[in-house]
Amino acid sequence: MTDIKGFFQPFAPHPYVSVAVKVDLLGIDWTVVDVLIDTGADVTAIHAADALTRLGLSKAHLSPDGWPPLERDSYLGIGGDIQYRRVPAAYRFRRADGSSQEIRGDLRLGEYREDFEDLPSLLGLDLLKHFCLTLDGPAGVVTLGASRSS
Repeated sequence: MTDIKGFFQPFAPHPYVSVAVKVDLLGIDWTVVDVLIDTGADVTAIHAADALTRLGLSKAHLSPDGWPPLERDSYLGIGGDIQYRRVPAAYRFRRADGSSQEIRGDLRLGEYREDFEDLPSLLGLDLLKHFCLTLDGPAGVVTLGASRSS
């Protein structure tokens, strides 16, 4: 089993990885999103810019007023206090050898607000816990490998 390769953005020294996301509840078929690897985030979240442009959702989909109460979460992070819609999702990570690893869990869709529209989508600890993360800035290496306990 080979590693999942990530990358550092050329404009900022932050690690990213590409992941395909599927959300049956919202009719979203496998769509690739580049997510910031954030070891300080408890959960994986797709923020407005990616939800609108990559997932094809409308601003109405990202309005908490239309969300079922049991699907609402709120998190305070560096970007501020944001409301999220929690939906079941599947994630597919592509390994360097062409195989893939699929993980099912919840996805948080961030509310649309103009002051938050540039926030990157995040890969949080809910998914990172399935991997051994390697970040080597000088070498430009970002990998999600098999857990050493596997």
